Amino acid sequence: MEKPEVKPVGYALSGCTHDSLIFVVMEEARVKFNHFYFIEHPTNPSSWVLVRTYRIQPYNPEMITGRTGPLAGKKGRKAEYGKRLEYTVAFAEILGYYDGKGKWRMMEVAPSPWDLVYEPSEEALKRFFIPKAREREVLLLEIGKVRGTNIPVYIDLNSIAKGHMFVAGMTRSGKSSFIINMVAKSSRLKPRPRFIIFDIRGEYNSLRKYGAKILPYTEFTPAITDPNIIADKLELKGRERSLLIEAIRSLQNEGVRINRNNILTKVREILNQGVIYKTVKSQEKALSGIEWFLENKGTFIDKQNEPLDIIREIKENHLIIIDFSVNTDIEAQQRTAKYILDRVRNYAMERKDYGDFACIIAIEEAQYFAPERGAEV
Repeated sequence: MEKPEVKPVGYALSGCTHDSLIFVVMEEARVKFNHFYFIEHPTNPSSWVLVRTYRIQPYNPEMITGRTGPLAGKKGRKAEYGKRLEYTVAFAEILGYYDGKGKWRMMEVAPSPWDLVYEPSEEALKRFFIPKAREREVLLLEIGKVRGTNIPVYIDLNSIAKGHMFVAGMTRSGKSSFIINMVAKSSRLKPRPRFIIFDIRGEYNSLRKYGAKILPYTEFTPAITDPNIIADKLELKGRERSLLIEAIRSLQNEGVRINRNNILTKVREILNQGVIYKTVKSQEKALSGIEWFLENKGTFIDKQNEPLDIIREIKENHLIIIDFSVNTDIEAQQRTAKYILDRVRNYAMERKDYGDFACIIAIEEAQYFAPERGAEV
């Protein structure tokens, strides 16, 4: 970057750290709150380091307690003689820089006193945000403007697909609106990126106009194969629970379909062996109890179908919204979320050498999909 594209606006003061810059503003310069500025890297002067101001504070040594300024103010007079001693101090966070390979780095050392602080031109700032070395590797989406300039702010969708992004904020702060706007604007990009959205409150219906396909999460819910989870959902306890688990495991070992009739038949076979329950009366009572739970709480066992293939769906539709608002079955929702995430991740790993598949998954209210500690998912 050429020096004419930046102009000095201040000098670093003592007390700077690797992530915090304090500088005095030059007399004729104007430094603004929440604007971007540059410093030269202390050990690599060819690299510009980006900083952002978060506080600007004037300082007059004659207007501190114990000096003549406050005494004059007390009498209703203005001590103008201290005005020439006044200066402005700006505080900035040091954000980072691009190294010689185009990788974003955090600052490793603190600026030294008397290091110059520069205000970049719009063109210089634009080139910093979008270095030529990275132009071929990125899929940029404009999401706004740099404060006080016409410089577009971009988000790199390729970087999101390769890693993670956390969108946080207070209630009604615009988190969902940010995702909706990002996905809507992405529909105009070439190549068009793929999105899967976990919609827990039914807030993303407006994306239909951009080609979104909305499917209830139950279409992707895999069958329950863990006998313990089936017993949990039936709310069985004690020996009846152990009997049910043994019956399901026996059916799995025999390769028999898991449904309520087959489970009940296998329970009878195990009871007839007289190992768990010794007397006929206790066997009949256990069988009756399990039969009641299967009939009244086990309808989910017979309804388990082959889930839709999320890979096929996302290849046919660039935007898939998984609607989790259709019911409140937390266990089924967590199981479905795990199935979808595992399927997409595994397929992406299979295709990584070909570079022909990428997908961004937006998880609304992610805390609802995080299982409790010790839970089996």
